[in-house]
Amino acid sequence: MSFRTVRLLSLFLLGAVALSSAAGCTNIQVRRAMNKGVNAFKSKEFEQALGHFKQAAAIDSSYAEAYLDMGLTYMEMYEPGSEHPKDKEYADGAIQAFKKNIELEPDNEKVKEYLVNVCKLANRVPEAIDFFMADYNRNPNDVNLVRKMANLYSMAGMTDKMIEWYEKAQELDPGNPESHYSVGVSCWARSYNSPYMPYEERMAMLDKGQAALEKALGLRKEYFEALSYLSLLYRQKAQYDISPAQAVTWRQKADELLAKAMELRNRQLKAQADSAAAAGGGSPSTPAPQPAGPGGQ
Repeated sequence: MSFRTVRLLSLFLLGAVALSSAAGCTNIQVRRAMNKGVNAFKSKEFEQALGHFKQAAAIDSSYAEAYLDMGLTYMEMYEPGSEHPKDKEYADGAIQAFKKNIELEPDNEKVKEYLVNVCKLANRVPEAIDFFMADYNRNPNDVNLVRKMANLYSMAGMTDKMIEWYEKAQELDPGNPESHYSVGVSCWARSYNSPYMPYEERMAMLDKGQAALEKALGLRKEYFEALSYLSLLYRQKAQYDISPAQAVTWRQKADELLAKAMELRNRQLKAQADSAAAAGGGSPSTPAPQPAGPGGQ
């Protein structure tokens, strides 16, 4: 090996050692700043904690934990519902910090929950919708993401969009009874919360909800929640149908479904109690009393 080759190799190794040392120094600085931030947070010195977490992020902008802790600190400082400029600043700080963390760790579902929560508290749910819409555009067949979008639209009070997105989930996961249940419940809620909805639109909405809940029950026979909401849906039909005779029919159907739902629920509760008693060595439960029918008869 020539002297020139040895010299070049030595320079390369020295450079590698220097880079490694610099990286190690950076890591030490980041951890030192993070430890100071955590200690300040525990002492409820949130402004100081925030400063240390920002310092860690400035040293290493790819250090995801710094943005997570920064967001959590902003949330501690934020007063939900407040319109004070400082609280708006804290809410914005938390939102931006959580977004940055998610960019660095896109699979961190817990931080996504934090982001949704602070957007909800700050009445900025549309901002969360826009953020997760980008994820949806990249993964349009992710049923869990579609359900998240439906929930966000529900939080934003955008019930038509909520139903639209639950229907997307229904199409993506037709074998899941909860997919159909969510559509049925959403249709009932849309009618229940819209006293001035046009008649034809309401009845079409209730028909859609009925079909969805019946599909859910077809997939899961003992589905107490679906039976209960189907009863409530028929009560909506009874309340708004322009035909008095038809309204009576809907009300009777609602009563029948409610009785079935309560009977099912009592059986489920008894089975749970018996199972717990068997596991604990106790005695099985006695049947729960049946609810009175219409008119208390």
